[in-house]
Amino acid sequence: MTLLDVVRAKKFMTVDGLISSDYYESISGEAIAKLPASATSSSCSSIMVIGGHAGNTILPLLHDSAKSAGTELSSEVIEPLDVRIQNAGTEVVDAKEGKGSATHSMAHAAAVFSRRVIAGLDGADNAQSVCCSYVKSSLIPGLDFFASPVKFGPGGSVEVLPLDIESTLSEYEKKRLNEDVVPQLQGEVAKGLEYIGQF
Repeated sequence: MTLLDVVRAKKFMTVDGLISSDYYESISGEAIAKLPASATSSSCSSIMVIGGHAGNTILPLLHDSAKSAGTELSSEVIEPLDVRIQNAGTEVVDAKEGKGSATHSMAHAAAVFSRRVIAGLDGADNAQSVCCSYVKSSLIPGLDFFASPVKFGPGGSVEVLPLDIESTLSEYEKKRLNEDVVPQLQGEVAKGLEYIGQF
């Protein structure tokens, strides 16, 4: 589901002209096979989204995305865009006046995700097999599950890629991670594990 947040974030940044189309073209299509399998915005469809998939647990790394594209975004742009990405599903449902959900973006995200998994199964050792995904992880101390860039591999393997939180996240994003994302996810993970323990 994290890839759905990536797709929405990328769309908003494109529509708002925050990242140039030349940059997107340089990291898509056949060019993706030339990119390394790493925890970078360029390897993750131009933007990394970490954390979870519910409200303020969704943390798009807008600062890193802009930096990777050779530009900068001010806090006046980043903060409202961050909130918009968190609430994107609601925005779509509201636009449909409650008569449906965000099925087109879900279908697109599922197709992209499937291509990344299949590339990994086929042994691709480059960005073709990388995407942000919510998986069992030790990336964040105290959290057993976390969304971040992962690399899919043969036999269905999943490798959580190293992500340098200190140098990748802006001060605003670090604050969101520590004050919003981690505390809420800790509660959600605990509740999920408790539920599973009933069976």
